[in-house]
Amino acid sequence: GLLKSIPERAVSDERVPLELTLEACLEAARIAPSASNAQRWRFVAVTDAEKLAGLREHCGTGVPWRAAVVGLGREGAWEYTIFEKHFWVIDLPIAFSHMTLMAASMCLAADMVLEGFQEEEIGRLVEREAGYKVAGVMGIR
Repeated sequence: GLLKSIPERAVSDERVPLELTLEACLEAARIAPSASNAQRWRFVAVTDAEKLAGLREHCGTGVPWRAAVVGLGREGAWEYTIFEKHFWVIDLPIAFSHMTLMAASMCLAADMVLEGFQEEEIGRLVEREAGYKVAGVMGIR
């Protein structure tokens, strides 16, 4: 499984394969706590060089990324009706923190962009579903 594969790779001199890195980061987000365990989010992994260049441009960074993960929060969920709060605004940064910790544990640098990005352009780039809002981007170096 995933947890066995990472230590096996860690003893060699080669980098952890990108696919395994993304799988580990997404798994870390999956187990992150959320309000009512609702997980009103989606994550889109991006590895295509052209899309990564677009993401970097829309995030205002020139730092090259091997991959990126775009976090999307679901607006208008039932929690808002009851509590008048968008809990995904709190939950998504927690999930992102889990992902950055996982990346760091694999000796990778993670760049977090949580503000100042071009939301509409990023949403189009990752083909965002209706009802979701771009909450941030994590670039993996």
